[in-house]
Amino acid sequence: GHVDEAIQILQQQISRSATDAEAHNLLCRAYFMMEEWDRGIAACERARNLDPQKSLYELWLGRIYGEKADRAGFLSAAGLVRKVRASFERAVDLDPRSSEARTDLAEFYLEAPAIVGGGLDKARAQADALLPLNPGIAHWVLARIAGKQKDAALAELEYRTAIVVTHSG
Repeated sequence: GHVDEAIQILQQQISRSATDAEAHNLLCRAYFMMEEWDRGIAACERARNLDPQKSLYELWLGRIYGEKADRAGFLSAAGLVRKVRASFERAVDLDPRSSEARTDLAEFYLEAPAIVGGGLDKARAQADALLPLNPGIAHWVLARIAGKQKDAALAELEYRTAIVVTHSG
């Protein structure tokens, strides 16, 4: 509830140490909460550039590109969607055990048209990779895939399985 204050503190931190990647990432996330996409993208890109091996920075960059793409016109969105996919794929490459990165990538694959790299087969591959990491989320992704394929019975089964495995562990 104090995002404005957090932004001020983070900007002060960055003014003292412009190479603080974590401060840039936190600033990005604060701008994300404020729906200030352009300022957030700049902060996320700076965090990623300062520490290009950190999966979390790539993940948040993909998320903020995605939010901007959702609100952009068709032509602007097309370029941003490619950046979303590239950031999510890079986040997974950097940390294959990140269930957050794999979930966001699976969601991208579920929602994006094939022309920009989406596809249910790709989402299923992420669900398979998620099974040992986070079974509840894996079954949720499988339920979403079944829903996209208009298989209501399988979708219900997968959602129920997601609930059971989430609450049993």
